[in-house]
Amino acid sequence: MRESRFRRDFLLVSGLNDSTPPDFREAPRALGILLLMVLVSATGLLQIIEAAFLAAGAMILTGCITASRARRSVDLPVLVVIAASFALGTAITETGGAEWVATSLLGLFGPLMPWLALVYILTAMFTEAITNNAAAVLMFPIALAVSEQLGVNFLPFAVAVMFAASASFITPLGYQTNLMVYSPGRYKLMDYVRLGFPLSLLVGSTAIGLIPFVWAC
Repeated sequence: MRESRFRRDFLLVSGLNDSTPPDFREAPRALGILLLMVLVSATGLLQIIEAAFLAAGAMILTGCITASRARRSVDLPVLVVIAASFALGTAITETGGAEWVATSLLGLFGPLMPWLALVYILTAMFTEAITNNAAAVLMFPIALAVSEQLGVNFLPFAVAVMFAASASFITPLGYQTNLMVYSPGRYKLMDYVRLGFPLSLLVGSTAIGLIPFVWAC
């Protein structure tokens, strides 16, 4: 009875919709596949995407996960957003939209605006609303256009986009790991806001303060 209750609670907390109980005997095998994937990628034998696909296939072939559960684990909305963001980022670059945005912003605020901070803040806002990949793809051409309009080195702006796109702490939407713990941990949106907002301010102020010195314009 205790095992039955444990299985029911596990399924409830993890948000799984099928009645197949987890087989913890497969955990060592799954961890071994994960370690092998990391080693193969780290040593350069395969690209990370290739190693991940092979590891996913190995998980199914060895019985660590069923094919039906693997299909349900694919977050199609996130994939669609990422794919669409790449297309949108290309369109912004090819049509001159990024340069138009940069010119408009410069005309509105002038060259004295702390543009590095603005690029960081805009990227951080995007990454909290969509995903880190989509935010980086959308902001990269705009950051490039801003640096060209100002006549300064692009590298600090690229690093600012990189840091800001990775600093998703305020919502569970911006990064996959945030969503992974959202349901099992029974968190609420305000938990992320309460703890993530001060952390975002700390990371943002540190990054904006140090980037111009480490990656000088």
